[in-house]
Amino acid sequence: MTDSTATFTAEDYFNLLARSGLFNERLFAEQKAKYLESGEQPKAILQTMVSEHLLTPFQAKQLNEKGDPESAATALRRFLTTPPHPEYLDDTYLLLGAALYNMKDYPESIKYLNQLQLEFPESNLTERGKLLLART
Repeated sequence: MTDSTATFTAEDYFNLLARSGLFNERLFAEQKAKYLESGEQPKAILQTMVSEHLLTPFQAKQLNEKGDPESAATALRRFLTTPPHPEYLDDTYLLLGAALYNMKDYPESIKYLNQLQLEFPESNLTERGKLLLART
């Protein structure tokens, strides 16, 4: 019997990550070759991809729900600095407010939850934002 972990390559890791649905597919595909050429260890690949904003807001939500609000907040903040994604902006404000709340960074949480209320008063997410604001 062979040790399967000994043959687990960065290519294998990328294939596993791609099937997980955790990453924005377009950005993931653009960066895959770069990471494979760099020779980074598989464990470092995920950390790098989180720091380079390859997660979508909904995937960052999964990180927050799994107890990693720091990675979720990092990914969401970086997502806000990428070219505009207006269809995700209200979601991003709510999710970032929730991640910051879970990090106990209440002033920053309030900032993004208020931004949700001001910029998207008609969004179906404003009620959830108000509930989270009331808890802070």
